[in-house]
Amino acid sequence: MTHSELRKKENSILILDGNNEDRLAALAPIPITMGSKKIYFGGTESSIDHSSGNAGESWHVVISINEEEATQTARQMTKLITIAGAVATLLTAGISLLLGRWVANPILKLANTVKSIGIGHLDTRAEIKSKDEIGFLAQAFNDMAENLQNTLASRKKLIFELSKSENVEQALRLLASTDELTGAYNRRAFNHDIQKAFSRARRYTEPLSILLIDVDKFKEINDVYGHDIGDQFLITFVRIVKDFIRSEDTLVRWGGDEFVVLLPQTMGADALHIIERLREDINRYVFPKVGRVTISVGLSELQADDTVDSLVKRADNALYKAKEGGRNKIVFD
Repeated sequence: MTHSELRKKENSILILDGNNEDRLAALAPIPITMGSKKIYFGGTESSIDHSSGNAGESWHVVISINEEEATQTARQMTKLITIAGAVATLLTAGISLLLGRWVANPILKLANTVKSIGIGHLDTRAEIKSKDEIGFLAQAFNDMAENLQNTLASRKKLIFELSKSENVEQALRLLASTDELTGAYNRRAFNHDIQKAFSRARRYTEPLSILLIDVDKFKEINDVYGHDIGDQFLITFVRIVKDFIRSEDTLVRWGGDEFVVLLPQTMGADALHIIERLREDINRYVFPKVGRVTISVGLSELQADDTVDSLVKRADNALYKAKEGGRNKIVFD
């Protein structure tokens, strides 16, 4: 195509094909500003751009290449683009996975810490590696666990102190109500128990009996074997009587070698059978160092006109009669 032919081509695409191998593709016209009236390649001299002294119109050559080479080049570019896309996708997935683990691992560790605290392991602490929101949350959980641990420790200490206080109070009550040597109740406890038993017997018209027991010739035991042996004898004697009587009965050390047994809901005749069996058991028992001993017993049963003092007084009188009558016997008054 000659220069004049190019000048006449004002629009569309011109393809020059010489020997079916080389191709020339041109896109025309493309307006540009060149700043010279001498440039009029493309278009005509009478064109508006030319006549007004503007840049005119120009043809641009886009590509000049063999068709087979163009196809091969296009395939290679497509392959490169595909590979680049796959690499980019893999890189994106890898980075996303790393970021996910980087974000998720601290949260998972924090969740395990909270679970451990929740099941009672209050000494567990979260690991703090950053000062971001997760680190702030981990510190908050650590503070919470420490507060709970301190509170629980204080509670346990308080319970322990209260338990000690209750034990001390119970021990004081026990000391105040029992005989220090034998462990039997003392007179203070007896006065409390007999008032309760007396009131109940009056209210419900129930029987009530009382025993006064004296160890025969106990003074001789102390004189012959000494007070230490005498104390051991009394301890053993109280153990035997406790094992014999009922749990609702009350055994009291009245003083020295004298003891009182309070028998609620028990008639005098029944109490007589009970104490007779006890007297026989005591007679058969061989006490360490001391050997066999006997006891004298005074028994009284609650009467309609009795008071607490009169009931005890009648038992005491019965005991005196048993001792005066030769010991090792029971008198029921």
